[in-house]
Amino acid sequence: MNWKGRLVQRAYRVLDMLVFPDNRSLWVSPAIAQGNRICAEFEPDVIIGSHEPAAGLMVAGALSEAHRIPWIAELGDPVLAPYTLPRWHKRAFAFEAMVMRSASAVVVTSEGTERQLRQRHQMPAKKMLVLPQGFGGERGAPLNAMDGGKMEDDFLHVVYTGRFYPFRNPANVVRAVNRVPGVVFTVAGPSVPAELAEYFNGSNPCVRFLGELSHADSVALQRSADVLLSIGNSGTTQVPGKLMEYLGSGRPIMHVSAGDSDMSAAFVVEQRCGFVAADDSDELAFLLSDLLLKKRNHSLPLGLKLGEQNYLPFRWDSLAARLADLCGSVHEDWQSDHGRG
Repeated sequence: MNWKGRLVQRAYRVLDMLVFPDNRSLWVSPAIAQGNRICAEFEPDVIIGSHEPAAGLMVAGALSEAHRIPWIAELGDPVLAPYTLPRWHKRAFAFEAMVMRSASAVVVTSEGTERQLRQRHQMPAKKMLVLPQGFGGERGAPLNAMDGGKMEDDFLHVVYTGRFYPFRNPANVVRAVNRVPGVVFTVAGPSVPAELAEYFNGSNPCVRFLGELSHADSVALQRSADVLLSIGNSGTTQVPGKLMEYLGSGRPIMHVSAGDSDMSAAFVVEQRCGFVAADDSDELAFLLSDLLLKKRNHSLPLGLKLGEQNYLPFRWDSLAARLADLCGSVHEDWQSDHGRG
């Protein structure tokens, strides 16, 4: 990042301290103005407001009230989330409560988040829908080894596609990979954590960084893997969208658990789509050694439920149909209770 980028970044941080919940709220007023024009022209039946960011909820709620249109709150995270600045905790809780009251329905991505929000705000179950993230059912040929893809039987190829975060850190995975000869770890994404850059500098053939790939190439890389790495979100009730995306690849998942409350670990065990280990380099090294042996014995998939056909309810088209049904029922209930005009 050059000096201009650093200056802009500092300005955003200052705004985040001054504007609730962050600098993106500056978008709300012009978005409401544009939304008023859209609602007047098209007369929509339902509005969906998405979070994150909370600005999307602010706009949807304002348009719903102004135009007498029901709205659905789609919460990727609770408004009061682990990353919410401490100075905004009270306001975030109050705004979240207002959203839960005013929205006709609330969509969340995991059962853990549903339980958390229902306990916080005494919400009736019928007002909430758990709609997880999913996969697209893409087709594509696996990459070859030169492009980061499939390897011979003597090696176990572990692949991760996407971003890392402070609450989703691969440090112990990298340490474990370096302890197990025959394991190759490939990362495709915009960056790796700064503290791990020395491992991905090209000098270690067992740890590879491909940079950011197109979605099609990322899917092809996933299909070429022996095992796909998933890392649980520490401190949250969310199931990473990356885990759900992996279901369409037909490859086993190696999930690094974030603890007893990790909904993703429970999902992997329940669905039998992969293997789970604690975020500990010793335990991860043991699991990698076992998976390498399984690959060499051609027994890696045994006992697992793999393949897109086993997870059709998690495909985006199936999830979209459920959301469409919810929109229809919200509109009908609103018409029954309020009428139009």
